[in-house]
This record gives sequence, C-alpha cells and structure tokens, in this order.
Amino acid sequence: MTSALPPAELLEGVVRVLEPAFRLDRLVHATAERVVYHAWDRLLKRHVALHTHLAPDAPGRAWFLRETETLAALDHPTIRHVYAAAIAGSFAYRTTNWVEGESLADALRRGPRPIPTAHTLVRDLLSAAEHAHARGVILRRIVPLTLMLELSGRAVITDLRYANWCLPNVPPEERGAGGAFVAPEVRAGGPGEPASDVYAVAALVYYVLTGHEPDVDPARVVPPRQLRPAVPAALERVLLRALQAAPAARYFTATEMLEDFVSDAGVFQEPAATPSLAEAGFERRLRRALGDDYELLEEIGTGGFGRVYRARDLGLERDVAIKVLHPSLTADAAVAERFRREAQLAGRLRHPSIVSIYDIMGRAGGTRWSSCPAPTSPSWCRHKDRSRWIKSCACSTRGSRHSSTRTPSDWCTGI
Repeated sequence: MTSALPPAELLEGVVRVLEPAFRLDRLVHATAERVVYHAWDRLLKRHVALHTHLAPDAPGRAWFLRETETLAALDHPTIRHVYAAAIAGSFAYRTTNWVEGESLADALRRGPRPIPTAHTLVRDLLSAAEHAHARGVILRRIVPLTLMLELSGRAVITDLRYANWCLPNVPPEERGAGGAFVAPEVRAGGPGEPASDVYAVAALVYYVLTGHEPDVDPARVVPPRQLRPAVPAALERVLLRALQAAPAARYFTATEMLEDFVSDAGVFQEPAATPSLAEAGFERRLRRALGDDYELLEEIGTGGFGRVYRARDLGLERDVAIKVLHPSLTADAAVAERFRREAQLAGRLRHPSIVSIYDIMGRAGGTRWSSCPAPTSPSWCRHKDRSRWIKSCACSTRGSRHSSTRTPSDWCTGI
C-alpha cells in the first residue's frame, strides 16, 4: 500500500539509477523520503525488497543508514536479512529478503489467532530478541503492522528503526512511539533493556490471543483468560509476569521467559498432591510431547495398563481424554502390542454409545498415548466401573480427522 507519493520525476530518477541492477516490479510503499519496491535482483536472480532513501540532505538519511547497519549486524530467521546496501547517485538503498505473506495486523482483522500460532510466535520472537541482545541491540518496538507472517506461519521482524542503535537518529517526538506494544520505559523515550523487549513480545502475544491490545497501564491489563477462556493458564501466567510495569518485576532476559514458557506450558492447575520425582518427570515429558497440540489438564483415572488425562485440544479448543502407556511398560513388547491392538479395535467401532476415537497415536519418550472425547457427565469420575470406560479410550489413526507428518522423535524434541 502506498501513501503520499514523492514527485514523479524523483521516482523516475530512482528507476533510471537502479534499473541496471534491479528490475523494479511494483511500488509497495512510499513516503516523502522513502520508497519500497518489490524488485528482481538481476545479479543474484531472486526477488528482493528494495528500500530506497530519496533525500540526501534530510536528517532521515543518517537514520536510514543506521537502521541498515543494525539489520546487517543481526542474522536470525525472524529478523529481516540485509543482502546488500549502497549509495547510487543521490539515493541510498538496501536490499532485503522479500517476505511472502501478510502483516500480523492484516491477519488479526480476521480475529484472534489459533493458540498454537501464539505458541510459535512466543518462540520465534523471544529467540530473535535474545539473538539481538547478545549483540547489544534492543529492539524496543515490535508492532503488528511491521511484523510479517510468512506463508509457513513464521514471523519476521521487518522494522528496526526504533532500536537502541538508531535512537540518536530518531526525532525526539518519535522515540516513545508504539503505544500499547512498547514497554512503559520505552514510551517515556528511554533506550530500553532486555526486559523492555520481553514486554513488547508479551504485548504482541496478548493481542494475538485475545484480539485486544493490552491496556497501556499494566495495572489495568485484563487477564487473557477472561477474554478467551481457552488460553492456557500457564501461558497467561507467563504473559502477566512479562507485562509488569517495572522492568525488575518481569523476566530479566528473553531466554528466561522462553525457558519458563517451555518448561511449564502444560501446567494448568495446581496438583492435589506433589507427585514423586519420577512421576513429575514423566508428566513433564508428556507435556513436552503434547507440544502445541494439547494441554494437559489433570489425571482422571487409571484402568487396564494405561493412565487417562483430561486435556485441551488447542486447535479445536475442546476437551479430550488422552490415554497414556507409562514408559516403564513400553519396554515390555507384549504390553505394547496389546495397547496397539486395543487402539486398532477401538478405532473400528463407530456407535453413539461408544466413546468416539480421534486422531493420534504416537510415542513420546517411551510413552504411548492417544486421544478421544473427554467425558461430559459430572458424575463420571465416581462411576463404580470407571476402568471399563477408560479401557475404551485408546485410539488409532483410523478414521482420523487429520494426520500428522511428524515422527515420534519430533514429538520428543527438547525432552
């Protein structure tokens, strides 16, 4: 989308100077001093985003060059790459990777994003922030309009004009720009610190989950689960800590926030009793294995040779029951084969009086697990013959609503 176009003769000059090296296919954005083209690099034979600064004597020229240096100092898939930069005639330009996709702002016009998308965003942005921090760069501001989402779903930060390296070149009235998506100390015009980027990431993820910008006053931020009950309690806890007003009350680094999120992403309520170390490790591995697909809520019973948990399907936002074969039993080939046969038999049955089987059967850290609908009757857990129901909870991929291309080892990454 273009805004106020520069004079036509100036744009003709850009084409004349840059056409030998680039084929300028489309004008994407324009301001009084800057233009962005979707272009073809004739030498490297690839599409690029061609950013050009038009006014050599304007204060914005130094700002443009400093932003180019900042982008070039970083090399992370979630931060836009600089391929080349030069001054040609009276114009300064840089080429960056062309991001095929849409901005987060455009995506959010269709409503809040799926919860697994928010999980991916947490990892992408915190990883990028930690990469920048290790090189002395504080991002300071990440807003939905300049955060692009590739077709694959990966986020790309495209704008570092307000990073701390560029701050001496930013007009004083713009140093606190960003509204609800920047930390209070950044809104005050300060240079920021790693905890400022922790706040910025949390504000974006809050917006992605709820469709509402967080209140500019951290004390008035509405907990995400009040706006969208399906938001995981663990994720809400992480976001509310990251959105504290004082930097010291937040996570000190992006890595600290990411580790807390990853290690606790499946805890949704306090256990009735503290489990033993072995069982605690088992449930932690199971939560990791469930990943972005399910949230582990509570254990609801045991039966046969399995254990059953109530979980939340994050994609469809509904409760399911997951039956798990403990790792200590998977070493017994006979038990594993019995579990597999039980799943196959249950997968063949289709009747309203029999618990329906969903889609997944896999292995995670030696644990076999499967999912089916969660019980809806409030008296189910007090049923005298609960084990009969639980035994029918194994499932297979037969008749599944979708299939996964991930291998069992993929599910166990990080365990």
